[in-house]
Amino acid sequence: GGDFRGRFDGIYRGGDSSIDRNRFRYRLRFGAKAILQENFEAGVRLISTPPGGNPISGNQSFDNNGSKKPIAIDLVYAKWNAINQPDYTATFTFGKMENPFVFSDMVFDSDYTPEGAAIQGTYDVGEKHGVSGTVAGFVLEEVGGSSRDSYLLGAQLRLDSSWTEKISSSFGVAGLAIQSPTALTTAAENNINDGNFRTAGGVLVEGFNPIVVDGAVTYKLDSFPGYKGVFPIKLHGDYLNNPRAQELGESYSVGLKLGKAGKKGLWEIGYAWKEHQNNTWYEEMVDSDTGVFYAVAPAALGAGAGYQSGIGYRGNVISAKYNPYDFMQLSLKLMNMAAINENPVGSGSTINRILLDVIWKF
Repeated sequence: GGDFRGRFDGIYRGGDSSIDRNRFRYRLRFGAKAILQENFEAGVRLISTPPGGNPISGNQSFDNNGSKKPIAIDLVYAKWNAINQPDYTATFTFGKMENPFVFSDMVFDSDYTPEGAAIQGTYDVGEKHGVSGTVAGFVLEEVGGSSRDSYLLGAQLRLDSSWTEKISSSFGVAGLAIQSPTALTTAAENNINDGNFRTAGGVLVEGFNPIVVDGAVTYKLDSFPGYKGVFPIKLHGDYLNNPRAQELGESYSVGLKLGKAGKKGLWEIGYAWKEHQNNTWYEEMVDSDTGVFYAVAPAALGAGAGYQSGIGYRGNVISAKYNPYDFMQLSLKLMNMAAINENPVGSGSTINRILLDVIWKF
C-alpha cells in the first residue's frame, strides 16, 4: 500500500522586486511489510525524491519538460515485538524506520525517516492512563577521515490519559543530543534547510542538546453544526530549550484545532503561532515547508539570499482538512512567517506560503 499526494505550492513575498513561485508537485510512497512468526516484521517503502535525495522531503516538482523522476528507499527495517501483553508491550526496531518519537514538525519533518535502532514500550496504568517510552540512536554522518562520527541520541516519555468521556490529554517530555555536531558541515551533509549559526566554512557554531516538552488537552462536544459525530476541540503546544546554545536557544508553539479529519465526511480547522529560534535545534531535521526571505545572504546563518526554509522564524499557521472519502483527503495550509534575524534589518523578510493538497491512500 501507499499514498499519492498532489500539491499546489505557492510562495509569495509581495513588493515590486519580489519573485513569486507557483509550483505543482507530487509525493508518491509505496511499500510492503511482511509479518514473520507473529512477533517479527520486516518492511520496505519507496518514495519519490528530488535528484540527489532529500532526507526531509519526498516532493517532486512538475518540471524539466516531463523528465523521468527518481525513486528512493524511504524505509527498510526489521522489527521485533518482544513483549505483547494486554497491559504492556516492548518493541525493537533496526534499520531505516518510521520516526519512533512523537514530535511536531518543529523537531522533525513528517517525511524524515531516521536510520539506526529504537526501543519502544507501553504500559497501561489502570483504565484511564497509558505510559509510553522511546529510546533511540540514529546515525547522522559517518566521517571517513575521522573517528568523530555524528550520532543522534534521544529518549522520550509520554502520558496519555482519558479523564472522562469528554476530556483527554497527552503530555510528553524528551531529551535529544547530537554527538559531534561539528561533523555536520554544509559540505558533508545534505544541505536543504538553513538558519543555524555557522562559521564561514559551514561548521555549526552551537551544539544541540534540547529538552522538548509538549502537551495537548482535548474536549469533546456531543455534536457540532456540519460535523458528523462527537466533535473534538484540541488545545496543544510545544516548548524547546537548548541549554548548549549561547543565544536564540528557545522555541515554542501554541495552537487550537477544531474537529478531526480522517474518515469520510469529517473535517478539521486549526491555527497555530510558532517561534523557532535559530539555535534551538538542528536545521536539517525540521519542517522543510516553513521559511522566510533574506534580501542579503546572512553569513552567520549559513543561508543564501532569497527564500530559505528551515529555522529562525516566527509567525502564523492556518490549516484545514476534509475527507470526501475514507481514502481521499483535501488539505489547505496557509503560513505567514517572518525572520527572527532579518537581513538587512528593515528589508522585509515576511513570506506567505500556501500548500493545497489532495491525498489518495491505497
